[in-house]
Amino acid sequence: MTRGWVAALVLVGAGWFAGTGWAGQLLVPDPYSTIQEAIDAAGTVDEVIVSLGRYVERIDFKNKAIVVRSTDPTNPAVVATTIIDGDLDGDPQTHEGMVVNFGGGEGAATVLSGFTITGGANDGDGGGIIGRYAEAVISYCDITDNWCRDAGGGIVYFDGEIIECRVWGNVGGFGGGLAYCDGSIVGCVIEQNESVHGGGGLWYCSGIIEDCDIRYNWTGGHGGGIIGSWGTIEYCRIVGNTAVQGGGVRDSHGVMVRCVIAGNEATDWGGGLGLCRGEILDCLISDNVAGTWGGGLSYCDGQISGCTIVFNEAVVGGGYHLGFYEGSLDNCILWGNSAAQGSAIGLLSGASLTVRYGDVEGGLLGAYVEAGSTLEWGEGNMGSDPLFVDPAGGDGDPQTWADNDYHLSGRSPCINAGDPDFVPEVGQVDIDGQGRVLYGRVDMGADEVAAIQADFDEDGDVDLEDVAAFVGAMNGPGQAAGNAAADLDGDGDCDVGDFVMLARWFSGAL
Repeated sequence: MTRGWVAALVLVGAGWFAGTGWAGQLLVPDPYSTIQEAIDAAGTVDEVIVSLGRYVERIDFKNKAIVVRSTDPTNPAVVATTIIDGDLDGDPQTHEGMVVNFGGGEGAATVLSGFTITGGANDGDGGGIIGRYAEAVISYCDITDNWCRDAGGGIVYFDGEIIECRVWGNVGGFGGGLAYCDGSIVGCVIEQNESVHGGGGLWYCSGIIEDCDIRYNWTGGHGGGIIGSWGTIEYCRIVGNTAVQGGGVRDSHGVMVRCVIAGNEATDWGGGLGLCRGEILDCLISDNVAGTWGGGLSYCDGQISGCTIVFNEAVVGGGYHLGFYEGSLDNCILWGNSAAQGSAIGLLSGASLTVRYGDVEGGLLGAYVEAGSTLEWGEGNMGSDPLFVDPAGGDGDPQTWADNDYHLSGRSPCINAGDPDFVPEVGQVDIDGQGRVLYGRVDMGADEVAAIQADFDEDGDVDLEDVAAFVGAMNGPGQAAGNAAADLDGDGDCDVGDFVMLARWFSGAL
């Protein structure tokens, strides 16, 4: 075959590949005027690439293994200006259906990435996206201002991965943001969604929820942030949500680990967490409010370990409430909580609770135990000020919880005070991602204190032995320290300036 023939075949083949979808790229709006037109023309593994603009249409993947993306999905400015708008007639009162439809047979090779998806209004399930249990991928999308009467204002019935998406400002009957999404949800922001009946943010999504911000969602029912979860919820910030029961989370059955649950509100019980049946590990549960029971936690009977439960408020059980079930609190701090009965702990209706190696404000006086309930006060408990770094925050107001710092200071009595027999799981870390045991014995609460600058004898705190070691290292102004670690302010010597810093460590100010 001559070179001319080979070149001709290559050109023809290249055109065939681009036109039929063998790893080809189909461009919108030129030559394809709409996204749906390009999808209809696409073949397996094709990419539909959409330029900036507002595309007033509803799209259907039709079970195709294709990628539909903006020109730069990881660029927020591109995402904000590449819009699929399902409001076809410009009248939000005419409910024309969801914006994006999956057929249900799509797998991981099917990707929707880099769009703002808005304008959906559906009298059934799914305002923005309906997945029909597809296992596709949705990434880097803003799903906003969609509505449905039933489940899933933003996304419903989706079993694939949802990655780095922002689901915000959607409304649904059940699950303002997402409903029945059982694949993994990773790195997403789910905020300011609303639901009538339950699950302001998420309704019965049972896959892994990891590194997500679930905040400022509202429901007239239960579960302001999340209701109904069987998967692991890990390293999430669940803050500022509102519900009747379970302001932050209600009805969680999986493990919850390294999460911040703060500033949530329930008009009834469970300001932060309600009816959570799985383990709750290494979490900060702070500044939540309940109208009746359990400002921090209510009806949570799974093992609760290594948690900092602080400054929550309720009528009974400001920090923790339990009724009917058996529960346990291990290596936890309960401090600054408030209630008419049981500022730290409230036990009702035949509940049984074991507390071990905890720092509980007021000790047994901080617990209310109704007749018929039992509290086993185990070994290692204390009632000492945990000496947080800055519980009032930079503005000096403990009520503005967002800037409050509940890490342990170097003088905290909670350092090395947890269960001496505690052995962390392989790879287990604290709420900041540090090793769970750093000085031979676990600390109480969610924060494992790392290396302390003025801890010269490396025993995990700053005490009189460290002061003595510091004095021994002082060689006078302008003189190199006998121990380089004693140069706390980093100016090359060990003098009064370093002593001032040592005093701050010793007092717990650092």
